[in-house]
Amino acid sequence: MKRVGVYIGSWMARTTLSVLLVVMVSCSKPGSQNVESKAPLDASLFGAKVSVPAVLGITIGTKASDAKLAPHAAEYPVPSTAPGLEYSVHIDQDGKIDRISLAFVPQSEASIVKAWGQGVAAVGMTKTYWFDPEAGLRAKLSSDATTLSIDRYIPLKQLLGEGPDLRFFPPTNFGRPKADVNRELAKLPKSAEYGDFVGLDAGVVDDPVDSVSFKLQYVPSTRAELFATFEAKWGKGTASADPNVRKYRAGAADVEVTDYPSTNQLLVIYSDPTRSIGR
Repeated sequence: MKRVGVYIGSWMARTTLSVLLVVMVSCSKPGSQNVESKAPLDASLFGAKVSVPAVLGITIGTKASDAKLAPHAAEYPVPSTAPGLEYSVHIDQDGKIDRISLAFVPQSEASIVKAWGQGVAAVGMTKTYWFDPEAGLRAKLSSDATTLSIDRYIPLKQLLGEGPDLRFFPPTNFGRPKADVNRELAKLPKSAEYGDFVGLDAGVVDDPVDSVSFKLQYVPSTRAELFATFEAKWGKGTASADPNVRKYRAGAADVEVTDYPSTNQLLVIYSDPTRSIGR
């Protein structure tokens, strides 16, 4: 019995020590001011339309070296001058800020809705989207309503352009060297309205170029709107043996749209039929 008592006492000591260490590590984590303990943010902080709160003094597209960033803001959320608001930034390969993420208590969602309206309900990791098409900015609220990410996007109609041709990929790109075309496509915003930060993922595979493909994420409530946009640009199209594939004629080019409903994603392939034999 004595041996058992010693074992239990030792186990309790180790457990107590482990708990203390976990608490110490959690409390000393850099960049955290425990936003859960803060009050909800006021709607006036967000402005009348999608934008980065002016209190941060930074904007999307600014050179990180020119921005007045708090130390470590590119590594983890750091306190801002607004009580209850933390922020972090993502810097692209050109050294520019291409995404700003805000962290706050979940109750702040009501303030965002008051400022920007209801937004578009989403599924999965994103709860709601808001857009400012004129500025090309979108905001994504996380499913737990504690993080708002703001980045650039390109509205679908602007991405496609007028007429049957693709605005971002004129037919003159067919036959060009793959490296040259991919270099130009890399300058596009990373996403259309919906999806992740690399959601558009436009690129060419064959050299010389015979086609371009790009992905479009959607939320279930917007799927019909996407296909209505395609029909307005390319006509009704034709069904395929695969019910998830629809084909269109875009001037002298072919367009094939494949729907992946399990991931709420469309794959669009725009090709030159004279070059992409057997596609």
